[in-house]
Amino acid sequence: MRLLAAEVLKLRTTWGFWVYLAMLLVLTALVVVGTIGSGVGAFDEESWRDLLQAPLIGFAFPLLVGSVVVTSEFRHGTIGQSLLVTPRRPLLLAAKLAVAGLVGLVFAVLSFALMLAIALPWLGAKDVDVGLGDPIVRETALVVTVAFVLLGMLGVGVGGALRNQAGAAVGLLVWFLVAEFLVRALLGVIELDGVARYLPLAAMEALIGSDDLEDVLSQSAGGLVLAGWVAVAAAAATGSLRRDVT
Repeated sequence: MRLLAAEVLKLRTTWGFWVYLAMLLVLTALVVVGTIGSGVGAFDEESWRDLLQAPLIGFAFPLLVGSVVVTSEFRHGTIGQSLLVTPRRPLLLAAKLAVAGLVGLVFAVLSFALMLAIALPWLGAKDVDVGLGDPIVRETALVVTVAFVLLGMLGVGVGGALRNQAGAAVGLLVWFLVAEFLVRALLGVIELDGVARYLPLAAMEALIGSDDLEDVLSQSAGGLVLAGWVAVAAAAATGSLRRDVT
């Protein structure tokens, strides 16, 4: 518990955590305002589902914070002191994974709460019948939370494997925003479309119920595949931390 408390203290006393959180909340608010303000015609169930998923527009932020949890130690040279206090390196990595999962949880709860705080009064004023008791609200809140928790932990794994702050951040952004789409296209050319659904972003899309892929996984399978990528990244980080850290 002291190790977890120390990791939380490290994170909350750095500016990066608060900047990423602020950016997530601002981006979520802009998406909600833009979605409702530009709405044309009837606000149907599909529109409501899309609005509830507004926090997912900031999925990169838990990834980045997760990577910073590890890479900041190498950037500032504090990894040596951390390992002197906690020589068992897998235990230190486990604590960082837990804290990154907690960050994902906090990001999901705050962004989802902000979305509801903006959307419910506004839609109520427009005589749109939506409410917190709608099952889709609970389902989407759960999906957003699971996605953010897993993404935060994935960021830790990638950060621990690469150990370079800029490299981990750029690598994560390039993969999730550009590279995976190129890989999907290449797999389509060589008639391996089915493999594409097991890639990290595709697994996240399946988890949130996206239908961008023709042969998409189920939500539960998408969550399991994304958790599998977290395990792979964590294993790579464990191997990296066994090397000399000086």
